[in-house]
Amino acid sequence: MYGHRYVDQLADQQTQKDKLQTESRKLQLANSRLQAEVRAAADTNGDDASLPLDEAFSRTLIGVRQESSRYGVTVGAITPHKKTGGSGLTNLTAMTEHVPGTKVNSIRLNVRGSYTDYEGFARYLSSLGKYPLSVVYLKVTDKNYELGLRIYGL
Repeated sequence: MYGHRYVDQLADQQTQKDKLQTESRKLQLANSRLQAEVRAAADTNGDDASLPLDEAFSRTLIGVRQESSRYGVTVGAITPHKKTGGSGLTNLTAMTEHVPGTKVNSIRLNVRGSYTDYEGFARYLSSLGKYPLSVVYLKVTDKNYELGLRIYGL
């Protein structure tokens, strides 16, 4: 009796892992397209092609929090990817990286949290596509996740 329950749990976890890997591949493809569009827009339309980085950063941070509540996802911590030292406060300029060959800049953030069900988490990840970002890292362990985001702007 207990052996079957364990096998069923393993099968469920494998199915969930497969779904997340498929979603991750879809996100990577979408991110590649987004990066190409950002580069093309910056090259052809100049500085009017996108939001200033500070505005894109603000909107995206607000969006990451708002979208999470819509889909039953908890955002536990949002931290800068670059460690700048000092008092714990990080200057936006210190976190900025230039995208080579474009007029575009980016900021990398790490987001950690948890979710209650896979479908809600998948919808949450999909909803982030409306922001000027790409998912550069995704790690899921049980119902916890770590997400690396790169936010783009001029």
